[in-house]
Amino acid sequence: MAHYQVFIKYGNSVKPHGVEWKNAFKTLMLPVLTNDIFPDDVLKKIARYIKNPKASSCNDHELSMALSKFDEEPAGLFLTELPFGSTFKLRNRLFKKDVLRRTRFVCIELTSGKKYLIAKSAQVKVA
Repeated sequence: MAHYQVFIKYGNSVKPHGVEWKNAFKTLMLPVLTNDIFPDDVLKKIARYIKNPKASSCNDHELSMALSKFDEEPAGLFLTELPFGSTFKLRNRLFKKDVLRRTRFVCIELTSGKKYLIAKSAQVKVA
């Protein structure tokens, strides 16, 4: 809806996730930021997120982890919960958790030896 509002007002003359979109997104979210809709712990994380929203809420690891508590079927542990050196499964591939680089872990795929950056909030299964 925020994209639609921005397009109606500005056409294609602004960035897809620029200031105009961020303001439209905030305006749309404010009426639903209540304890009637969200539990307090989630509400705080959403309120923090909408101060400067990213193009994808998945980039906010704390928000993703808070929301995952309400998934009908838990997908597994968060990668950040595993100790370094742990082996885990993600999308039917085996990895070994290595070092943290800001918001993602360097993980080594065991069959190929290739290194991948995987989000801290990725839900994985212990192998």
